[in-house]
Amino acid sequence: SVPFKEIRMCVGSPTSNCVTHQFSKTYDNAKALFSSGYIRDATVKRDELLKAFGPTPGSYQDCPMQRPGFNIQCNDNNWARWGFCLNCASQGCQNADSNDADASIGIGLRGQSTNPPEMGAGWTEYFASGKGTCNHNSKTYKSVWMWVLPVSQWKLAMKVGSKTDKLGYSSPLWTNTELLNQASPMQEEADAKYAEYLSVPFKEIRMCVGSPTSNCVTHQFSKTYDNAKALFSSGYIRDATVKRDELLKAFGPTPGSYQDCPMQRPGFNI
Repeated sequence: SVPFKEIRMCVGSPTSNCVTHQFSKTYDNAKALFSSGYIRDATVKRDELLKAFGPTPGSYQDCPMQRPGFNIQCNDNNWARWGFCLNCASQGCQNADSNDADASIGIGLRGQSTNPPEMGAGWTEYFASGKGTCNHNSKTYKSVWMWVLPVSQWKLAMKVGSKTDKLGYSSPLWTNTELLNQASPMQEEADAKYAEYLSVPFKEIRMCVGSPTSNCVTHQFSKTYDNAKALFSSGYIRDATVKRDELLKAFGPTPGSYQDCPMQRPGFNI
């Protein structure tokens, strides 16, 4: 019943250890997504999926994803409703859609030499058999809660116009109760601070660069904030889960023009 453009699965907990995915289109409901046939999507978050599901590093093949996306059917009966496939840890990378596959990870699974052959969520037998091995001994089940985010649920709290310093770091608008240009339409590229900045409790935040609803980066907190003012009045919040690569992709500096290093003081109010 819920149209959505963003989906989330949380592993081992209803509201934490989660992985989100944003689509380029709105689906009428989850049935529409999972009835759509193979959807190849290279933006599936490999590292976040591995971290959330938790196979032991070194026990699986450290390669790019094979057939990442939704409703995937890799060779040798390795399938996933949301996830990706890999080969045995002893084999070289084979990343083409047509290549051999030995295992899958994610939700809604089917696996080679997996008994019974289908699983709700986790990874199949050959996925993480150990460094340099190719044994069907690693099938692991995980509990997963899958959420869809209704397209109407996000509340616009602030806009930062181009070529302006009104909302620079030291602006009092980040921490006071004043509003700014609150009648500004969503599509208009102009500075604005809306009433929702002061009134909406949240545990997840999103910023979209160059567009109101696409080219977005989301961030999930471990606690609920009463409103955005509370977050930006909280002092330095170090958070190493800030999505470096997604931020760089969204803002778009030319690759090679900046220092390709881990983040320094990632987080909020830094």
